[in-house]
Amino acid sequence: MKAFPVENHAPSGTLLVACVLFLLALLIRLLFYFFNQDLTFYQVSVSGVPFSDAKGWNDLAVSIADGRGMIGAFGGQRPLYPFLLASVYTWFGSSFEVGKLLNVFASSLFVPFVFLIVEKIFNRLVGLFVALFLILERGQLAFSLTMMSEPTGALFFALSFYLLLRAFERRDSLGFFMSGSFLALSNLSRPLTLFCILPFSVSIYLLLKKQSAGSRTIIHGLIPFALGLFLVTAPWIVRQKAVHGILTISDKTADSFYAATSPGRGFWTQETDMEMLRLGIK
Repeated sequence: MKAFPVENHAPSGTLLVACVLFLLALLIRLLFYFFNQDLTFYQVSVSGVPFSDAKGWNDLAVSIADGRGMIGAFGGQRPLYPFLLASVYTWFGSSFEVGKLLNVFASSLFVPFVFLIVEKIFNRLVGLFVALFLILERGQLAFSLTMMSEPTGALFFALSFYLLLRAFERRDSLGFFMSGSFLALSNLSRPLTLFCILPFSVSIYLLLKKQSAGSRTIIHGLIPFALGLFLVTAPWIVRQKAVHGILTISDKTADSFYAATSPGRGFWTQETDMEMLRLGIK
């Protein structure tokens, strides 16, 4: 493992390798898409049709594309994925098969950014191994065909992490700002990366201090990062307060965090809500 901060120059051919990995991931996912039109995957895709939460996201995207706004049971949930999906529907029509391509693209683009991150921290060989696993692992392929918010959330989180590493290299205030902005976008898609705000902030302070950076340089890292988070997230929080009377990204944030951190669960199910009610959490 390379010692932080990461090297100032990427190894030769890194961009070319990343582009090839993206194209390979896209090709494999498109082939999987065409040969698995009737995919059944957990409770979110039944014979190729969105079900459970996936149906909720699809219905919300259709509502936005039709000009009716964020209404219905998912009207208080995080907005980024349904707005991206609605943009696709606006251009190409409200079709399950077209909508799935958004996550196919997001999942494919996620791969090269993970490669770039792992290469910077470890080396190219490890980066290639991780990237090829993401390209070929069946669970990754299947999830890319669901109409869920995780692929876009993961993509924006990887972008945030990569931009943070680049900002460390260059001591670039804009890079820290963009890292904070994409971390916010990740949480507006899937808010399970909220816990990364503190580790990212501490890393900015400690790693810049380790570089013998002065107080001004550290401040020029922390403030842009926090500003990026705030400017992207604040308008949505204001909307949530005005419309739903809550100061959270999603009206399901508490449920998701409780399920994700519960030793006996690890993910949300309908039983999660019932358990929270029994414990008096809701």
